[in-house]
Amino acid sequence: MNDERISPFTRPGDWGASCPGSLISRQRRCSSMISYHNGAAIQASAVRLGNLFIARASILEEDGEATSLGDLGVFANSQGACRFAVRCAAAFIDGENMPLPPCRIATA
Repeated sequence: MNDERISPFTRPGDWGASCPGSLISRQRRCSSMISYHNGAAIQASAVRLGNLFIARASILEEDGEATSLGDLGVFANSQGACRFAVRCAAAFIDGENMPLPPCRIATA
């Protein structure tokens, strides 16, 4: 199914573009998806870094307020990262505690 809706977060053709704005400065590729929850648009994305995928989410509410939840967790595949990002964003919109990531990477 080909979804031709225009996203409030990306321009057509931006899928697979380099994702700026991380604490990690290396260039990488990302995949993203748009979901809707209680009237808010959620852009969940999975940013590849080496063999890992970092889950991220941005929220655009009906009143135009945008919120970025930043890096949410590290995953072995992009599908798991995007699903976790959607769960975190939905919890944030509902005012609930966000779920904990399945693992954490210690940095020196």
